[in-house]
Amino acid sequence: MRRICFRFVALGSLFTIVGLALWPFPQVSRPLVILSGPSFVIAIAIWIRIWRDSAADPYSLDKLNEMVKEGTYNEDDVPEIDHDGDKYCLCCHTVYGSQFGTCPTCAKK
Repeated sequence: MRRICFRFVALGSLFTIVGLALWPFPQVSRPLVILSGPSFVIAIAIWIRIWRDSAADPYSLDKLNEMVKEGTYNEDDVPEIDHDGDKYCLCCHTVYGSQFGTCPTCAKK
């Protein structure tokens, strides 16, 4: 995505330089200078989108779904669950051992 942004900046710069070099010939220079404007505007729009996407929540489920659809999600990066650790009951807010299938206080999972 950043490469596209830099390509539009380079294209706009090229249009500006060539347009200013050919300034005595208005039939050639004016269209080149005019074309440099949209290329810079597109580059700025791409940069804003990159900045907005980088500021997004890294724990977003939408981002996870996009990664799964694109095929960039790798399950090897997910840490293993500690099955020997303690469990926390969301109903009664108690901590109990993993040997219990359900909470011994309120009998819910």
